[in-house]
Amino acid sequence: MPGKCSFNSAWLSKDSYQQWLARDGDQGRARCKFCMKSFDVSNMGEAALVSHLKGKKHQVVASATTNRLAITDFMTTVSTERPSSSSVVLSSATKQTTISSDSKNEVLKAEILWALKVMNSHYSFKSSEDTSKLFAAMFPDSEIAKRFACGERKCAYVCTFGIAPHLKKLLLSEVSSQTTYVMLFDESLNHHLQSKQMDLHVRLWDGAEVKTKYIGSEFLGHSTAVDLAEKISNALSETGVKNLIQLSMDGPYVNWKAFSLLQKEIQKQVDKSLLNIGSCGLHILHNAFREGCKTTGWDIEHTLSSLYWLFHDCPARHEDFVTATGCSTVMLKFCKHRWLENVTVTDRALKLWPYVQIYVERVLRGELPDPKTKSFETVKNSTKDCLFIPKVMIFNSIAREITPFLTLYQTDKPMLPFLSEDMLQLMKGLMGRFCNEKSLKAATSVMKLLHIPFEDKSLHKDASKTNLGFSAEACLNQLRSDKKVSEREALELKKECKTFLITTLSKLQSKAPVNYQLVRSMQCLDPRRMASSKDVCLVQMKRMLHHLVEANHIEESICDDVLREFANFCDFAALQATFREFNPKTDRVDTPLYETMGTSKSFANVWHVVKMLLVLSHGQASVERGFSINKELIVENQKEASLIAQRLIVGHIRSVGGVTNVAITKELLLSVAGARQRYHSFLDDQKRASVKEIGVQKRKALGDELDELKKKRNRVKEDIGALEKSADGFADKAESTGNLTFIAKSNSLRRTAKDKRASLEEIEKKIDQKVAEMKEK
Repeated sequence: MPGKCSFNSAWLSKDSYQQWLARDGDQGRARCKFCMKSFDVSNMGEAALVSHLKGKKHQVVASATTNRLAITDFMTTVSTERPSSSSVVLSSATKQTTISSDSKNEVLKAEILWALKVMNSHYSFKSSEDTSKLFAAMFPDSEIAKRFACGERKCAYVCTFGIAPHLKKLLLSEVSSQTTYVMLFDESLNHHLQSKQMDLHVRLWDGAEVKTKYIGSEFLGHSTAVDLAEKISNALSETGVKNLIQLSMDGPYVNWKAFSLLQKEIQKQVDKSLLNIGSCGLHILHNAFREGCKTTGWDIEHTLSSLYWLFHDCPARHEDFVTATGCSTVMLKFCKHRWLENVTVTDRALKLWPYVQIYVERVLRGELPDPKTKSFETVKNSTKDCLFIPKVMIFNSIAREITPFLTLYQTDKPMLPFLSEDMLQLMKGLMGRFCNEKSLKAATSVMKLLHIPFEDKSLHKDASKTNLGFSAEACLNQLRSDKKVSEREALELKKECKTFLITTLSKLQSKAPVNYQLVRSMQCLDPRRMASSKDVCLVQMKRMLHHLVEANHIEESICDDVLREFANFCDFAALQATFREFNPKTDRVDTPLYETMGTSKSFANVWHVVKMLLVLSHGQASVERGFSINKELIVENQKEASLIAQRLIVGHIRSVGGVTNVAITKELLLSVAGARQRYHSFLDDQKRASVKEIGVQKRKALGDELDELKKKRNRVKEDIGALEKSADGFADKAESTGNLTFIAKSNSLRRTAKDKRASLEEIEKKIDQKVAEMKEK
């Protein structure tokens, strides 16, 4: 009977239903195992099964499911029994099945390799369209090419629902097996998604090396400390906090607040503290240089930016410039976030400046059109400054002195053991430009350097002896000999240069990671120091052990064993040429320590500590490089899940050294074989969520209408009450005065109140109707 049918167990035994039909929790519904959805049978009974069976979507999914590889296709059975003579000869059917299974694997492998190539080369998914026909035509004698099928949509879901989940699972498994790891994070604006994208990386041991790997992204609108802490906590819930040793970041106050919140949460969960070695030293260096330049008031930033924007995307103006000067070289864009990367920008500006002066002069004489832009006004004012070129040369000279340090530390290699010494040499080099010999000789260690008052004039050379750099000195001398610059102006420029250097050094002195004792003590892991300064290294190792014990990352009881083993290892290092001749610019510190200390049981305790310390991050270079990868991958209308999947795949391919080096394991084949089913499940979830959202919106609209009707009902009731009260008042007056006019007014008000009551009844009916509709929803 319609409306009273229920699921019949006999249906499960019928050949046409048994492969795909299953019970549902509701007796009035049945479930399709192929389509991963339930449908109603209470009205039509078995006819509902027939209708679903004939459905186009069911037939497509059923066909794909039937042809999908089974788990047994990826498994081999090893038999220890000696085969009988009758089983030696395989039947032709068995051979055909085996060949078919192997062929399926080879085809699937080819499709995976193609998807990896698409990701690694940043092809669009659209580029996979009609590849099956193309490859069949290119390789007509290949059975794999004939069966290859990886079009636009399939390539997309293979990557997003097949390859990426497998790689994420591998990475999480790798993290969980680590004794310690570091989480790195940074955020930047995703212009296409119009939200902030926070990329998350993990730093861990991979064999004999420490590597940094992308693990995912979180997307934010607001990015308060609480928001950041919540998103990072989501990531940590997957990787676990038990073995987390550091949270690496750059230095905005909001990040430090988030760090504080996470520190408290981790202490509560696992009774451990994160090691704090400051924020990214590379960011601090960039910011210190920027602050130093800005204190001079030279305004180099605006002039170089204006020089770029004056001709950018303006072919007519660029043509005027080329015609007037004969120079077709274009200006480079000034980087406002990482000032030390502007060496090439200032080199280009110095090369173009004589031509820029010719262009400005011809515009002022009326020979060329006046751009009438703010950029032109800025450039024009700078051409009037005879000292602009020396100022740019000073900027360039100081940036060039710092750049080698940046280049050395923009790496994933463990570099903390060398940071203190390299920072000492860098700061002493900058000091040498304006400080006297006595103050330089006093700065024999980082600790002493951190306490030098750079603004103390007794430590300075005479201002006239300030080192501006070779090119700037030569240019300034030429300007003085040509009488274009006075001696007073030249001296003032040198004082400004000194201000530049003092501000830069003061910022480094107050914020650089070398302010942390743990960073300074990491010098004991420098192979050269191990081989030459055993006693100093032991003192520094002891300090680091105090930090690790205090943070509850090691037990205090093993510290004596660690120090003893470390002393023995220093004796061993003194005999090794590779340790004495170690070069941080070309060698890795993690590999030789792993091969000597990590593989020896006699150094097991000290290796546990050293392994923990070498994984600490010295900067955010890998995260910053990830932003460049994001720009290569981002396209219009891209979903968050798709971007994350592509980043995971590209990161894995680069870590193994290319597409052909990716291991096509049985687990990966299984994951990709199930990608279509996961894709359809995702679509179904999206559809259900959309339907649910529509229902919520309709319910909300009904609720709003109901609230408005109730307000209207209250207003009408108030009006009726007021009308009846006024009518009674006029009736009383008529009775007391005998004036019939008041009776007429009273009757009029009562008629109006009666009409209002009729309207109130209509409103009540509408309210009852809306309430009923809401119950149905």
